[in-house]
Amino acid sequence: MKALEYYREILEKAGVTLPQGVVKNEEHYFSKLYIARVLRDLEYNKEAYEIMRAMYEVNEVRFDKTLYASHEDYIEEKVKFFVELAKLSYIVTEEPTQSIPYLDEALIRLDSEESSYPYISKTEIEKLKQEYINLVG
Repeated sequence: MKALEYYREILEKAGVTLPQGVVKNEEHYFSKLYIARVLRDLEYNKEAYEIMRAMYEVNEVRFDKTLYASHEDYIEEKVKFFVELAKLSYIVTEEPTQSIPYLDEALIRLDSEESSYPYISKTEIEKLKQEYINLVG
């Protein structure tokens, strides 16, 4: 992953001012997620994917009882992370097979934590996975 300064420069050129907390704590994964999501919203998909993929590779999104109100909140955030990463992966690589493992991880997380179902639709994730499988052939 490129230095976060590179991504901040892109956002500055796009007229985005990052919150002070993100700038002060840019190495924290919440800050990285925030930057990636803003980049995605501005359709800098490749850059957003680079950040999220790098976070995935080092398993940066982890449970921390000081950050999450409950384990279910963490599961919800982790599942959303995997779904976003899967979508960005497909947009950037145009290879649906590369997105399927992320959706599998999201489904595994949901299976392990049934109390998250009301907050996240397992059916929607399964449907997205099936769409990618159908694109493969």
